Amino acid sequence: MLNKLSLIFMFLFSMFVFLTLPAVAQNPDSIPFAPAVNYGAGDKPLSVFCADLDGDADLDLAVANNGSDNVSILKNNGDGTFASAVNYGAGDGAFSVFCADLDRDNDLDLAVANVGSDNVSILNNGNGMFASAVNYGAGDYPSSVFCADLDGDTDLDLAVSNHYSHNVSILKNNGDGTFASAVNYGVGYYPRFVFCADLDGDNDLDLAVANDGNDNISILKNNGDGTFASAVNYGAGDGAWSVFCADLDGDNDLDLAVANAWSDNISILFNLTQSIGSISGTVSDSLGGLLGITVDLFDNTGSLVWFAHTDPSGFFSFDSLNAGDYIVSIVTPLGYVADFESRLITVTPNADSVVNFMLHHLEVTSSQRSMGYWKHQVNVYLSGKGSAQESLANMSKYMSRIKTHFNDNLANPVTIFQVPQPATGRDSLEALQRLLTVNKDGTANDRAKQQLIALMLNIVSSKLHQTTAVSQDGATASQAVTYCNELITDPDPSNDEIAKDIADNINNGLLISAGIIPTTTPIIVYKYKGGSEGDSEGDLIEASDVPKSFGLLQNYPNPFNLSTKIEFGLKNPGFVSLNIYDVLGRKVRTLVSQDLPSGYKSVLWDGKDDKGLEVASGIYFYRIQAGDFAESKRMLLLK
Repeated sequence: MLNKLSLIFMFLFSMFVFLTLPAVAQNPDSIPFAPAVNYGAGDKPLSVFCADLDGDADLDLAVANNGSDNVSILKNNGDGTFASAVNYGAGDGAFSVFCADLDRDNDLDLAVANVGSDNVSILNNGNGMFASAVNYGAGDYPSSVFCADLDGDTDLDLAVSNHYSHNVSILKNNGDGTFASAVNYGVGYYPRFVFCADLDGDNDLDLAVANDGNDNISILKNNGDGTFASAVNYGAGDGAWSVFCADLDGDNDLDLAVANAWSDNISILFNLTQSIGSISGTVSDSLGGLLGITVDLFDNTGSLVWFAHTDPSGFFSFDSLNAGDYIVSIVTPLGYVADFESRLITVTPNADSVVNFMLHHLEVTSSQRSMGYWKHQVNVYLSGKGSAQESLANMSKYMSRIKTHFNDNLANPVTIFQVPQPATGRDSLEALQRLLTVNKDGTANDRAKQQLIALMLNIVSSKLHQTTAVSQDGATASQAVTYCNELITDPDPSNDEIAKDIADNINNGLLISAGIIPTTTPIIVYKYKGGSEGDSEGDLIEASDVPKSFGLLQNYPNPFNLSTKIEFGLKNPGFVSLNIYDVLGRKVRTLVSQDLPSGYKSVLWDGKDDKGLEVASGIYFYRIQAGDFAESKRMLLLK
């Protein structure tokens, strides 16, 4: 038997060992935390939400106090410590609190579920202060509230789990922070908690509800308009109390994590929905793949989803597409005809749907004209003297094609022909005349541009096919344009003379010596990007360049991982704002805030906020405002 002195010694030794151990157990899976620091709230606090409530870029605390029927606001001092609580009255038995911008005034409001008064209290914010609660009826014993855009109108609605009425109440936002009457949907027994997330990958928010009474999770799919299908139940642990949705296994869908109050465990339910597929293919002619061909992707309603451009092998792809029907369409370039220009393709989950396009050369007899020929045509129409061989309508079409085939070519923009907008047909002719007219003081660069614009006119007028060999070693007219443009735009003035001679010889029907135009120059198919090539001789701004109406396209790719592209069309010039918002309605990033001319625009979002910090995975909204036009769309960031 150990004596008393031995026991004391063993106790003191064990305490010494304990106190000298590292503060964190040597477990590679452990996450170190400092000791708790406590801050007073109200009576019986049951729920807490962290958000920037006073607009100072740090996160404050909102606490629902069940015993004192109020909400405590603890403002962050800027260093992770908090000021004393300020309390605001809610309903009877405040049980759950959620912070979100419910009235679109760029600050965060409070939504509080009150179990005693069977309602939800809305407290509007202004500079971190809150107005008196406005209450909206829910079901019996509302135990949680979640704010989300359930009907796709970009304002935040309320989903409320009602413990004793075994249902979920949906209160749609009227657009101003007030709410319509509750619409109820049945779930399991004694629901405790509701979470809103896109569980089936169809870009609307579904409901996941934890049911304490029958130990399961109810999933209610959104019909796309904020109404919901009947609940489908999935087993969890004993006393399913709360649920959270996140991509836990990295497969780009949202899984469920459920806290079970009575079995003392967490249930993980992996999402088996696999609704993401892709479309890919090639665009080729008899010689192989074609670079720079525009491929458009439309949904089954005919709305443009995205577009791509073929790589040097003619390959294109559209990734991360929701399952369903799409139309894939190519924009046939000058001098070609396609077996078919559009195909209906069905995207199936976890599969790549392949569609290939074959182009054939149109027969074009080379009959290119000299620079002097094109200069004469322009001078006739501007001076009104002499006779022209090309009609004014055709000249208008040629200039229009130069802009759309060469200026707007994403693979290699050739932008020597510039016309300030807005422009008339005469404005465009005068811009062309300035390129074609070089006086004795003109530079070699001016003369190179003079010959290059004549070469481009020969191509767009079908006097020279862009795939025609123009050199002894087989370089094509397309390669000649690309190479001349490189020589003209590089800083070496001696290359301007080379570019001038190449274009001049081709325009006069002479074959370029081997080795002058590198045969490794990319073969770019200068193509028409879209819209209609008008035949009128008036305004040369095409339908593809200036939209007939304002519009905001769906971002692509969507869902996305690193970055996504947002395109929009401006019918009129003016001030434009384009902002990113999170699901709580907080502005995350300003992408555009400036005056812009009319036309099609695009901007890239890199998944970062205005501070340059990466944002978390989840649903975000982007909203454009241009004059009276405003539109919003939803996107999903997955990491």
